[in-house]
Amino acid sequence: MTKTKLWCLYLVAIIIVAGLILSLKPTTALQPTGIVLPLAQARVPLATDNVQLLQSMPTSYQGLALINVELHSLKQSKKLVREIANYAKMLAAKQGANGLLVSAFGYEPPSASDPAPLAKYIFRGQAIYINNRD
Repeated sequence: MTKTKLWCLYLVAIIIVAGLILSLKPTTALQPTGIVLPLAQARVPLATDNVQLLQSMPTSYQGLALINVELHSLKQSKKLVREIANYAKMLAAKQGANGLLVSAFGYEPPSASDPAPLAKYIFRGQAIYINNRD
């Protein structure tokens, strides 16, 4: 084999390997993830539709858990806002909460120091059981 043919063979092999590496790169799952930090014993789970998002404290309630949720995203979207809110409500409903007191809910753009250019939505709140509806 001549040197030219050998170099062409190396070049083709490099292109094939690079193509395989790029095509097998794992994709980022853009699903909400969350954690529930219990404050009291959980109540009987409720349907997600029974959980209200609240911005002010009701007069009579029982704190059940702190809810922290994040959702990484490539861009802002109203659909993602609904998705993270529904996920937080689902976590609260599993604790038996009928209210979710929101302390932080927003969009954080990616910072220049991040290795991946992903922004994130954050949700912080407290799952509560409202004793007497206001």
